Amino acid sequence: MWLEGWHIEGFGHFSGQKEHGLPKGLVIVSGPNEAGKSTLLQFVQFMLFGRQRGAAAVASLPRHWLAAALAVDCSFAMQKARC
Repeated sequence: MWLEGWHIEGFGHFSGQKEHGLPKGLVIVSGPNEAGKSTLLQFVQFMLFGRQRGAAAVASLPRHWLAAALAVDCSFAMQKARC
């Protein structure tokens, strides 16, 4: 299974951001400080595992998490099984 793309509304720096057509394999995310690389990682973790509970989890949320309406959509693909 691999991540093909996403649509994010109200998750840190990525409000209104869409990305589709990611290639299979390793995808490297780079950028300057404060570009949103860690926020993107938090988004992928949220999509895979849901919202974490506890005080530490709330402290690590993106700044805009509680202020904005959150809407996320993620698309995954799977390779067909060989028989």
